[in-house]
Formats: sequence, C-alpha cells, structure tokens
Amino acid sequence: MRPILAALLLLLPLPVPPAAAGPWPRAPGVAYVFTGLEHEVNGWNALYVEYGLPWRDLTLGLEAGARLAGTVTANPDHPMEGRARLFVRLPVLSGSDRRAARPPWLEPWLMAVELGVAVDHDPLALDRDLRPAPYTHLRGSLGVTVGRGLSTPLGDGWTTVDLRTTLGGGDGGGGRRTKAAWTLGVKPTPRIAVDLTVAAERARFDSWSVAPSVQIGLGRFGDGRIGVIHKDDGRTLMTVGLARTF
Repeated sequence: MRPILAALLLLLPLPVPPAAAGPWPRAPGVAYVFTGLEHEVNGWNALYVEYGLPWRDLTLGLEAGARLAGTVTANPDHPMEGRARLFVRLPVLSGSDRRAARPPWLEPWLMAVELGVAVDHDPLALDRDLRPAPYTHLRGSLGVTVGRGLSTPLGDGWTTVDLRTTLGGGDGGGGRRTKAAWTLGVKPTPRIAVDLTVAAERARFDSWSVAPSVQIGLGRFGDGRIGVIHKDDGRTLMTVGLARTF
C-alpha cells in the first residue's frame, strides 16, 4: 500500500490555502490548479484543484499533500505522511433574491458548504501499535466557507472564513480533526495579489500558523506565489507555488 500512496502523492506536484479558495463557484468547465511546497528538508508538498461542474453551481475539488523526503531518499527518520480529500462545494443562501432580503451589512457575503471524503496516511498516529504500520484510514469531511469582496484604498480585495471537520480513523481526539482559517487579500495591481492566512487545527496535536504571501501574474505560465509560513513550533519557512486556470 505504501508504494502506491507514494506514487500517487508524487504526482501531486499546499503549504497554505490558495487565494482562490472560498465560497465562489468555479465556472462550468473551468479548472483551477495550485501546487506548492515548503522549503525545508521534509517540507509539505501539496496540490489544490477546483473544477466547475455544469449543475447547480457545484464545484468539484481535490486537496492533497504529503511529506515525501523519506520515501524519495529511503530515509527512515522521515516517514511518509500524507492526506488527500475529494470534495463537492455547493453555494447556499447566496442567490441574488436571498441576498437582497438581508440586512445591508450582510448582503455582500456568500456562503457554501462542502461534503467530502478523505484518506490519511500517518505512521506516527497514537494508536499505531494497535494497527499494522503504515497507518492509513478513510475519513468523511463537512465544511462551510463564507466570503465577500472588498473595496480598499489599495485596490479590490476579498476575505474568507473556512471551517471544516473531518471524522473517522482512530487517532487522538476520537478521530476528529477540526480546522479553521481566515484569509484577507488585496490586489493593488491586476498582476499582483497580496494575502494573509491565519489557520488553526485541532487534531492529535493542536497547531496554528500565520502565512503572508504574494501572487504575481506570469502570463501564460499562470501565477507564481511566494511567501512565508510561521508555525506554532517557532519555525518560519519559505513557501513557493504556482497557480493556473484552464
């Protein structure tokens, strides 16, 4: 099973959520792909994909990532850890008629819910002694995302809040993993976007991170992203990525 998972995750060339994530539906037939990594020996390599479905403003998504250094170099000190989540996002209470009936301060906000299934591969899970190593299990996920566009002195911007709970498996916390993230971004020019993401996760170990980044248009190559992520353990790592719409 481990070679299969490693091969699949090696094909997924997100240290932090991409700027495109949020309640806005992807246009039918349009795909958005973001790949990124953290700059360290066993950094997080990740992929985020959205694809617009032709029904009811549905968006199909894939979020995946792994630490692969130990697998690539056969180093037992860096066992492979990975996650993959397939989800469907559906806008709710966000039609123009429903928004018009809201109070003025609430009218600009959009909301969507996400339903998904996930697979985790975690050889360091607390109950690894009770199951054959490596530790791999399926999960179900439920999430909600809200967001709105903004007008700022620096240019058009946006903000989003994402909440997600993933259930299943048997690691600490009864197999539940809860994640919250807040993003604030602005586009001072058509080619440049600057954003800040603050995220926290409660699972086997609680964690949080703060991640500012800059996205720069690269023409037909897509958009390049560079930033830093400061983690609760005191580490500050460089992050790089590439986003493209098809």
